Amino acid sequence: MSLKFSINDLTDPQLSPEMRGYIAAVEANPPVLTENAILSAARDATGLSDFGPDDFRERLGVLLDEWNGDTRAYALKRQFLLDYATRYATNRLLIHDLLKRHPEIHEEPIERPIMVVGMPRSGTTHLLNLLGADSRLASTPLW
Repeated sequence: MSLKFSINDLTDPQLSPEMRGYIAAVEANPPVLTENAILSAARDATGLSDFGPDDFRERLGVLLDEWNGDTRAYALKRQFLLDYATRYATNRLLIHDLLKRHPEIHEEPIERPIMVVGMPRSGTTHLLNLLGADSRLASTPLW
């Protein structure tokens, strides 16, 4: 169950009955942050099973160790982290599947790439969207 949260006033948040129900359900059934939970959810979401090389598993393990070591992480935060990791695992499955079906993608030349980097909340996403709207450029989705 996924619900989009939109809170306009962080000092006095007004939660809808649906939001309160979602929070109560998550608190009653805290999510489990394990490699198996994440990868199984990604497989279920896509119907795919080939993640490609297993080199990502060690990094995922380190990330999960950190997340699970956070004793202050309440159930809702853990659900957001589970959803976050599942989204990226799902993208990995989809990208690997696409590259298997179209290996010619690897042969596509990339000339003069534009790389956008910056500190968080500094406007990089807006700049990427602006550049992506230019028909002279090709833009990858933000994964």
